[in-house]
Amino acid sequence: MNGKRAVALDKQCLYCVSTHLTLSLPRTAALVKMVRFGTSNARPCLDECVAFVCSTVGRAWEAGMNDTRENMGYPVLDVAQKVLDVCNSNEDTKSVTPMQLLKLVYLCHGWTLGLLGRPLVREPVQAWRYGPVFPELYHAIKDYRHSPVPTVPGAHPIDLDSSEESIIEQVCSGYGKWTGIQLSQLTHRRGSPWYVTWNESRGARNAEISSDLIEDHYRALAKG
Repeated sequence: MNGKRAVALDKQCLYCVSTHLTLSLPRTAALVKMVRFGTSNARPCLDECVAFVCSTVGRAWEAGMNDTRENMGYPVLDVAQKVLDVCNSNEDTKSVTPMQLLKLVYLCHGWTLGLLGRPLVREPVQAWRYGPVFPELYHAIKDYRHSPVPTVPGAHPIDLDSSEESIIEQVCSGYGKWTGIQLSQLTHRRGSPWYVTWNESRGARNAEISSDLIEDHYRALAKG
């Protein structure tokens, strides 16, 4: 859809559908069905707009994408450096080890999905034996072993919005004092995204934890 045709569409109609493209593809397809057959409380949308969403969903499936949100977020190394900087700015949360950093980045990612409905980290997270892991970050900092991570190799500065900044600060404040083992146990709990993925895949190597699963988990935690 080019700019001229987009302008011709009803702005509210286009907005209500396009915002749902950040949802998983099955949910987007369900939205299209609801809009077309009038089973949604949403405002009826133009056929052109519905066709646009349908074509977007089709292209995504053909490309093998499981979730349109996977192209959102920031590089994991950049996020990790941000988390490290926030922890090091507080005397109580300094000296972050690789295991701590891996889990803190995951928690920031999870709470961002749960509270904002979008990922903080661009790369997928995998279910490893000892918890959820971003492979690129693991390999970048693994040589520090049990020592504090001074800086994340290959990281670059990023500009976060105020909501993302707030979530990172709250996670670092709330969990920054926890040991790597404690954080690992937290992410291993029964019913957690790691637990579900690890058991469903029967410990298969490099099994990815879906963004939908993480979002649903942390959204439920936020609701109490």
